[in-house]
Amino acid sequence: MLTLPPPPPLSQLVECALFLDFDGTLCPLETHPDLVRLDPRTADVLIALHNRLEGALCIISGRSLDSLRQSLGVLSGIPLVGGHGAEGPVGVTDPVPVHAALQRLEARLRTCLHACPGAWIELKPHGFSVHLPRDGSGELLTVAMQTAVDTEPLLRVQSGHLVVEATAAQYSKGTALRSLMRQPPFLERTPIMIGDDLTDEAAFAAAKDLKGFGVLVGAPRRTLADFALGDVAEVTRWLRRGVSTGQENAEALAPESSQSPTATGRPFATTPQDELTKACGCDQ
Repeated sequence: MLTLPPPPPLSQLVECALFLDFDGTLCPLETHPDLVRLDPRTADVLIALHNRLEGALCIISGRSLDSLRQSLGVLSGIPLVGGHGAEGPVGVTDPVPVHAALQRLEARLRTCLHACPGAWIELKPHGFSVHLPRDGSGELLTVAMQTAVDTEPLLRVQSGHLVVEATAAQYSKGTALRSLMRQPPFLERTPIMIGDDLTDEAAFAAAKDLKGFGVLVGAPRRTLADFALGDVAEVTRWLRRGVSTGQENAEALAPESSQSPTATGRPFATTPQDELTKACGCDQ
């Protein structure tokens, strides 16, 4: 499997829109979602970048919005999307049949929990997650959930890190990204999606379709992303370097000196076209 290169410096990207997963991307994974908290220094970086990008920065998570806000703390003005697109500026109301289908699926899964000690169900406004034990014994639940959803065409199952999630079929991080890209301040910008999980692949595909790219966080695997960063710390460093020296808080954040972006009509301001073609043509 080909190792992907790191993404170009954010200071070399012009007119871009930045989309970020949360767990495993901005914060390390924990044994329970309630244990995750965003580092205040990372929050400062995100606020500075949000200002630099004129508002075109969004966090897209599979969490419910309430859970996401609890772990994020105060991030004034930064748009949040929860439930894989079901909550937030792109969310819509689920039809009654979807709620009924989710209730049926949840009831079936609860009858299997006894066979997998340590697994538990997290209810969300537009779906639910089955959290799996770290010992790898959750395969039975994963198969049971996929088999059950085959009889529920209104639902979708998405697997992640020690979690299997059920949502309405019309929602994904990809549909959320596409919807946001049709409205200001994201409109007519180049989308960049950064994420670590399988649920981020739909957003990688959407970004690529819209002439942008995805950045995979973590160990190499098959992916639609064009670039990669090794872990949360590398993501933070990449974001930190993208804060322009002319922005508020730049001195406190100590970013690297960079050239101010200019509107050139291309996503890369200083990267040669042949290098870009090579970088984006990696085997998936």
